[in-house]
Amino acid sequence: MSYCSWDQSSELIIKYHDSEWGVPLHDDRGQFEFPMMEVMQCGLNWNMMINKREIFR
Repeated sequence: MSYCSWDQSSELIIKYHDSEWGVPLHDDRGQFEFPMMEVMQCGLNWNMMINKREIFR
């Protein structure tokens, strides 16, 4: 499998890329989680948000 250039920085990012990136969400909680993570991420990198994801849940 080929990977995007941004997804090779950690195991969590690779797992996110392989199992969640581009996969449609069909539950309200998941659809709310990602926009909130995007808002909280403002100015920070996505790797940090994935690492701290459990805090935001």
